[in-house]
Amino acid sequence: MSGIAAGALRTNELKPVLIAGRALVYGFARMNIDGHFPRWGVSEADAERTAEAILDLFIEGIAKRPPPAQR
Repeated sequence: MSGIAAGALRTNELKPVLIAGRALVYGFARMNIDGHFPRWGVSEADAERTAEAILDLFIEGIAKRPPPAQR
């Protein structure tokens, strides 16, 4: 079941989510290949951990938030 079908995404429009995800991954890979990470304080050894963190951040941003807890 897709995230949209499950109601897990903040939007029902899949195309912008797909393009944004692709751009994020492509940009991160390009930055790694071009050697930009040291300028941002990311060592080569931390590149994979940083990739996981930015993907988690992206997923958090596109995921539907649970309703606030009732008090």
